[in-house]
Amino acid sequence: MTILRSTENVPRASIPCCWCGGVLRTFPAKPTYGVCVLCGTYVNRKPPDPTFLDRVYSFDDYWNESRVARGMPSIADTKKQFKEDGRLDLWTGIAMELLKGKEGGSILEIGCAPGVFLSEMQAKGFSVLGIEPDKETAMWIQVNEKVPVVSGVFPDLPLAGEFDLIAGFDVFEHSYKPVAFMEKVRDLLRPDGYAVFQCPLVRPEAGYNREKPFEWAFGNAFNEDEHIFIFTTGSLIRLLKKVGLFLVENYRRWAVHHEIFIVRRNLQGTKL
Repeated sequence: MTILRSTENVPRASIPCCWCGGVLRTFPAKPTYGVCVLCGTYVNRKPPDPTFLDRVYSFDDYWNESRVARGMPSIADTKKQFKEDGRLDLWTGIAMELLKGKEGGSILEIGCAPGVFLSEMQAKGFSVLGIEPDKETAMWIQVNEKVPVVSGVFPDLPLAGEFDLIAGFDVFEHSYKPVAFMEKVRDLLRPDGYAVFQCPLVRPEAGYNREKPFEWAFGNAFNEDEHIFIFTTGSLIRLLKKVGLFLVENYRRWAVHHEIFIVRRNLQGTKL
């Protein structure tokens, strides 16, 4: 397979409307995106064709070429970065809050590279499983972090069982199917389970500028090569309601455009 090194030669798909069916108005700050007139979601109008995702996120191209070319660490160095910049401590801390009283419970991480979150939680006694779209990346994680990983694109990958915690850090914004994504999360959660996600989330209630969100990180968040749907708090609640999930909290973040939100299947007994 030829290494892409960039997405310049990848065929583009066309997204004519929002996930909710709403018409897209022009988004002056980033014309490659539109803004839904119904729910306010920002939509990438011309993302890479989803049939090429195995190439876009291939081990050689994504982790060892395109990321490095953009000044981002390789997959091996990402593990060190996550530990040094505090995000791993934040993720594991939230996970331990949500899993209190469920020692030995089960965790699924969607888009688990470099595998360090799962290895940390496995060391704490939890049963873990990761998902990565690329087979070689999945194998690298299994070998280097000693955790089980399956390859495939969520939510299309067939999975069975129920999980006490589902996590997705910097992955939801990459999904072409946000409704199916959250439906699958709902179906894989235990009745008293939680799901935690980190992604760009425009929070007007926290003072985020709707016309050009995320301040200095605007360009990183609105990355037309990778990010498909960027939600607001309101549009996220609308999506969750549609699929039968509830927003528990969304006030934490690791950094700007790395906002965190937590959901569950029902609010009865919610402890946060």
